[in-house]
Order: sequence, then C-alpha cells, then structure tokens
Amino acid sequence: MISVTLYTTGLLLNAALSIAVAIVALRARDKPGGLSLGLLMVAVAWWSLAIVGQFSVHTVPAKVLWSKIEYPGAMSSPVFLLTFALEFANQERWLKRHRLIAYWVIPIITIALAWTNEWHHLIWTSFTPILMPGSNGQTPFIRVIYGHGSWFWVMVAYAHLILTAATFLFLKAAIRRRYLYRQQTIVLLAAVFPPWLANLLYVSNLEPIAGWDFTPLGFALTGILLVWSLTQWNLLDLVPIARDQVVESIHDGVIVLDDHNRILDINPAAQHILGLTPPFIGQPAEKAFPACLSAIDAAAGATEIQIGNDPTRILSLRTSSVFDRKKRAVGRLLVCRDVTEHRQAGRLGSSSAPWRCWRSART
Repeated sequence: MISVTLYTTGLLLNAALSIAVAIVALRARDKPGGLSLGLLMVAVAWWSLAIVGQFSVHTVPAKVLWSKIEYPGAMSSPVFLLTFALEFANQERWLKRHRLIAYWVIPIITIALAWTNEWHHLIWTSFTPILMPGSNGQTPFIRVIYGHGSWFWVMVAYAHLILTAATFLFLKAAIRRRYLYRQQTIVLLAAVFPPWLANLLYVSNLEPIAGWDFTPLGFALTGILLVWSLTQWNLLDLVPIARDQVVESIHDGVIVLDDHNRILDINPAAQHILGLTPPFIGQPAEKAFPACLSAIDAAAGATEIQIGNDPTRILSLRTSSVFDRKKRAVGRLLVCRDVTEHRQAGRLGSSSAPWRCWRSART
C-alpha cells in the first residue's frame, strides 16, 4: 500500500517540477502557448500543494477547507490546457474573448459552489472519515471519503470534454504536420493522457486507495514530458505560426522563418528548388542556405539570386513579415520562384545582375 509520506512527497515533487516548467514557459510568454502553459503549471502546483495541505491536517473540517482551496487549481488546469492546445493548433477563431470567457463559466461556478457547499451540497453530499493506523507508533491518520453531489458530475463531464478537445487538437496536428512538428505533437498528445487516466480512475472509484486523487501525479508525468519537449525541441519556439497559410501543392517555394532565422516550415516546392533534404525543420537558415540568406537580408522585400553551378538557376525571391494574432512580428515568410527560363528568354526585361550564391544546402 502506498504510504501517506510517499504520496505527499510525490505531490511536493510534482509541485516543484510544475513551478520549474512554469518559470521556463512564462519567460516565453510572448510566444504562442507560453502564457497558457505557464499558467497551467502554476495551477497544477497549486492543486498539488493544496492536497498536501489536506493530508497535513487531522480533522474533517480542516480537510474540507483544504479541498476548497484545491478547487481553483483543479478547475483551471483543464481550461489552461485547452487554451494551450488551441494556440498550438492555430485555432484563433476559438480564442476570441467571448469564447475564452465561456470556457471559464463552469469552472468559476464550480469553485463558487465548492466554497458554499454547506448551503446546497451540490459538490459534496457527505464526508466519511476513516481511521488509518499510524506506522511505527505514529498518530493514526484520518482519511475522508467524499460523497459527490450532482454538480460534481457536471464538472467532471466538462473537464473530460475539455481534455477530449485538447487531445483531438493534438491528434489532428500530429496527422497534418510533418517532421519535427509531428514528433512534437505526439509528445504533447502523450502528455494529455496521464491526468486524464488518473482522474477517470478517481471518479470511477478505481484508484489504488479509496479517496486518494492521483490526478495531480498524472500531471507530474505531463510536466516531465513538457520539460523534455521544451529542452529537446524548443517547444514554444517551434510552434508552427504559419502552417495553415502554406499550401503544399503550389509551385512557388514557401519558407517560414522565426525571429531567430530558424526554419519553421517549408513546402515541397521550396525543398526542390533549394535542394534541401530533411531534417531541416528547426535548423538555422544560415546553415541550410547561408549565402542566399545574406542576399535576402540585404534586399528590401524582393530580390533575385543565382544558385547552383552546373547548371546555374535564377530565383526570384520575395519576403514579408509574419504576425501573430496580437499583431506582433514573429518571423518572415519567404516565397521563391525559379525564373531561369524567363530570364534566358528575355521575357522579364533587363535588370541589374542578380545576387549569386552556390547551393550550399547539399554540402
């Protein structure tokens, strides 16, 4: 049987890990998903510490009070996860202010009902204390089994609906995206399941110890996966900010760079034109096409470059800034077209000599 000490120690470690992830995420709060992820981890830390507080007291009223303190963290965690999933999936229409407010209606009602439960018993209908013998002569421990009211099940259904929506968003992204993005999304998808499974066991009374909620420990695994994704793939830096705007079937090459000149996305036409081979997502553009990037940086909006040696080809290149939903510049969109035949046929008229760069992507 899992001891109280082991359980509370796990919760404390979970809180510490969640705070660490929150600090990393909030430092990147200007990036898509950064603020939501940071607030999610703060909520999980709150939730874990409140349960530790519940286990540190020895009377039923004190434990119920700590359960009420626990609810803001428990109720806000699913909403922050959904917000993060929507930002990651570029579902901006679902991030409008009125919809964000709607997501919070049931959690706020639930928190209010928990703090006023004595008046209506919609969250908890009963509190059954169970005396657990202490080990090594320690004071016996009181465990409380909570009877759940009708609104509790409304809250559970809503929380699982949100988890389902977040899972669907990550799954859809995993199917649609390629290379690094797909790996990134699969990790996020895996991160959703531990708290979902733990909470399902709790509400179904199938948890290892009756009355003990292991959902925050499920979020501990979520935190570990998110930390790994943050360090392995720069999770927040590589959110695909312009994926939905890239049409892979067009003949023009399209490349998306972030504000650090890292390749966020590239369509098949650009891969063919520049002779790039995977992996290139997340790589610095200076490494993939260094001389060409110098020409791009020196130009103002549009330029022409020469690539290759045998044969030499002429590319027309246009650049524009990419903005997030808050109208902040987060990168650049590069569109390139092979105009060699047109130039050779003299169809485009005379112009100054184009920039010349060797195809370094193959070397």
